[in-house]
Amino acid sequence: MREIDGGRPALRGSALTLLLTVLFAALASPAAAQRLGRVRGLERQQFEEHFFPPELVMSHQGEIGLSEDQRQALVAELQRTQADLVPLQIEISAAGERFQELLAPSRVDEGALLAEAERVMQLEAEIKRRHLMLVVRIKNLLTGEQQARLRAIRAGRG
Repeated sequence: MREIDGGRPALRGSALTLLLTVLFAALASPAAAQRLGRVRGLERQQFEEHFFPPELVMSHQGEIGLSEDQRQALVAELQRTQADLVPLQIEISAAGERFQELLAPSRVDEGALLAEAERVMQLEAEIKRRHLMLVVRIKNLLTGEQQARLRAIRAGRG
């Protein structure tokens, strides 16, 4: 590493390219987009214990006594979320291509690269926001008793 203004270490070209490529791949992957990670100081596990993924609810709908109205509302929420996420996922893929193009020249346009990185991070944040809205809405569809049953099922006491 060499130093840049202010005495901070700077990565050399290939190391910077590798770091940014890995960072972008982590941000752009569908699995990463679906993870909520840290939310305002809560660890993911602490956060997720309060919510129920749709596959958990649907795979135990009989056990928790999910009504037909609840099931239909859940399906509608899933369809609405999917419709919202597909364009965002296409946009983040396109941003990834632009990001790669910006990395290709021997001299990287720092401003353009940072702007594209900011766009990717905004898209990732929007995807996370949509997932958060989904799990909140799922929780709000369930009664307290259904939530307790799901917690027991998740803990292996189902």
